Formats: sequence, C-alpha cells, structure tokens
Amino acid sequence: MKLKKTLLLIIPLFLFSCVVQQDIVFNKDFSGSYKYSIDFKEYVKYLKAEVDEKTDEENYLSNIDFEEYLNFVKSGLENILGIENLKIVNNAEEGEVYFSYDFADINTLNQALRYSNLDTKTNEYSSYFEKKCKTITYVRPKIHTEENKNIEDENKIDFDDNSLFTWVFNLEFATDVKKHNLANDTTISIQKGGRKFTETNNIYDYTNKETKWEFKLK
Repeated sequence: MKLKKTLLLIIPLFLFSCVVQQDIVFNKDFSGSYKYSIDFKEYVKYLKAEVDEKTDEENYLSNIDFEEYLNFVKSGLENILGIENLKIVNNAEEGEVYFSYDFADINTLNQALRYSNLDTKTNEYSSYFEKKCKTITYVRPKIHTEENKNIEDENKIDFDDNSLFTWVFNLEFATDVKKHNLANDTTISIQKGGRKFTETNNIYDYTNKETKWEFKLK
C-alpha cells in the first residue's frame, strides 16, 4: 500500500493515539532483531464503541489495505541472505500490523531497511548503519519530497498533533556504549544503563530532517 494512500486513510487517527514504531536490537556480534509496527488499537476501539451509530466505511482500515505492502515486504525480505525468523502480522481490523525478523549482520539489516516505508517499492532514502572498528554510525536521510509536502499542506490542522500520531524509534546495544553523539536530536531518551536509545517524535517531523547518530562501543 502506497504511503500517500495510507496517510489519507488514517487522517481520522489524528484524533487518537497511533504509533508507528521501529525496534532494532544489536547483539554483541552485530547480528540482531528488527520490528516495524503500526498500532492504531485506540482508533479501532473507538469505532467499535460507536457501532450503533452510522459510520462511514472509509474510516475503517481493513487487512486488505495492508495486504499489497506486506506481500511486497515478504517477497523482498525472503530474498535477502541473512534474514531469518520472518514474521508478518496483518490484523488491521483490530488495530495491529507489524513485521519482524532476525538479521545476520549490519549489511543484511541495511538491505532489509529499504522495505520499511509503507510503499511497494524499496526506499531510496532508507536509514542505514556504518561500522568502523568499535564505532557505529546511524544515518537517516531527510525524506521530504514535494509530494509529501503537498500531503502535509492538505491535511494541516490548527492544533499541535505531536502527541497524536507518533513515531517511536528504539535502538539497543548488547554491548556497553562508551560514548554517543546525538547533538542534533532533542527527542532522545536513554535507558538500560545507556545501551537503549529511544526517539519519540511527530510522524512528519522525523522524516523531515537528516539524522546522524554516532556510538562508540566498549
């Protein structure tokens, strides 16, 4: 399912809490696990509570809405050497859609990240990791096209929606982090003794800036 169609479908979700989330966990050898999820359970709960009232069917997200995208993800990830334990859950009618997998190394993960963009084509602006000795650099290019700007302008609302449609990114290391540089980011919290870094942001804001984080591991 194309990103534009997705955003148009879920504009009513601005009235609720919808979370698009990435979770990346690195093992000591830089294999690891990955999960990309979309959670709109609160919206589904609201619709079910209003079942006795006339509801526009266009407000519903069904499994079919995500089927094309998830089939694209499945076919792409299955062809990447080093991807294992791929799991795809399409339960949009209950407000939950996600896919997860284990990756063998950073190169494998970088290839797989191209499929995390709610579109049926690989993402030329996908995030990626670089490793040099004990230094890991995370790079996320700016993804602000003219088409995305038009979508934002068309659907701009008069109040602050930062807490209504949220992007969450979790990055966790099994190895202790000796030093980190997140100078250009102001929405980062650090947990698990300085090994887990969580970015929370507005869904549009995170795509609208260049991100570069550097971690020096022990």
